[in-house]
Amino acid sequence: TIKTIEKNATNTTIVQDNTTIDSNLTTTFAMNEANEANEANETNETNETKVDSEEENSTIPTPIETLMLVPSEKIWFRLTNKKSHRYKTYANQTQEYPFDLSADWLMIVKKGSFTFIDNHTQKEYNVTTLSYFKIDKVSGATQLSQEEYKKFGGYGL
Repeated sequence: TIKTIEKNATNTTIVQDNTTIDSNLTTTFAMNEANEANEANETNETNETKVDSEEENSTIPTPIETLMLVPSEKIWFRLTNKKSHRYKTYANQTQEYPFDLSADWLMIVKKGSFTFIDNHTQKEYNVTTLSYFKIDKVSGATQLSQEEYKKFGGYGL
């Protein structure tokens, strides 16, 4: 915009030559159109930034509605309620087990093969040693180390 004012000031002194004024006016209009195009590009960049931030907000994990343990063979496992620390042991479980996701659970499995099914996603496991899991409605079934399991208040065998 400052360059345009300088050219207009120069052209004001040469008022007698009409062609010079017309060509400078054309230049001024072209510069204004270029400035408007640049402003439009800047606006588009701002809009793209807003879209990106909305996409980040939409990636919040959706709560898991159902979680099912499906044994492939007989398995032994223990479920511990994280809040009350009460536990129940299931020996020789062969049927599907639906989890109550209104509470958070800790789970220990001795050995066996089984599948967790949550929101139509399957995670298969074939464990040969003690394995530890945290179960909640946000992340589903998450495998833990023994230290993490104990830190959350899980009981040993």
